Amino acid sequence: MTQHINLLTRRRAHQSMAWVATRGLSGLVAVLVLWGLVTELSLQKLSRANEDVQQTVLALQAELEQKRRDAGLEDVQTLAKDSERIRRSMEEHHALMQLVQKGEVGSLVGHASALQMLASTPQSGVWLQGINITNAGQSMSVAGTAYTTGAVMQYAEQLNQAFQTMNIGFSSLEMLTEDAPAASPKGPSIKFKLH
Repeated sequence: MTQHINLLTRRRAHQSMAWVATRGLSGLVAVLVLWGLVTELSLQKLSRANEDVQQTVLALQAELEQKRRDAGLEDVQTLAKDSERIRRSMEEHHALMQLVQKGEVGSLVGHASALQMLASTPQSGVWLQGINITNAGQSMSVAGTAYTTGAVMQYAEQLNQAFQTMNIGFSSLEMLTEDAPAASPKGPSIKFKLH
């Protein structure tokens, strides 16, 4: 009987190992199935998110195309025509721009520096009435009125000193005495012109 019991015990051990192995495999299959379901759900969410992104991209492309059409940039031919028109306009005005850049018709900043120089050179008893800047800012004439010839002479000297930095000199002076109106206490006025 001892042998018989031993045989039964061995059989139970094989049966319980088979049972454990079957349960273990069943558990592993259940975990794999669960993992597959979770992965499938994640893939579906990613697919929906990808579709949403694709729709957003298409909507933005359509909006950009509409804005291009509204701005008149719908095709390359329109851009090429506009570019050619601008290029022709630049070629037509190229000669004038060359003259401006060389300083033959003045400077790009205008005659502001000459006007500032005149404003910063005051002379008591002298009033400017006209300024003529010619030869692209290289020559200038100043006309005005004064009560004395001394004031005119001092003003001419001050202007010559002030405009030396700009290579402008006043080499001639014309003066004309005018009778003053009866109400003028200073007497006759002198009209002058510096060249």
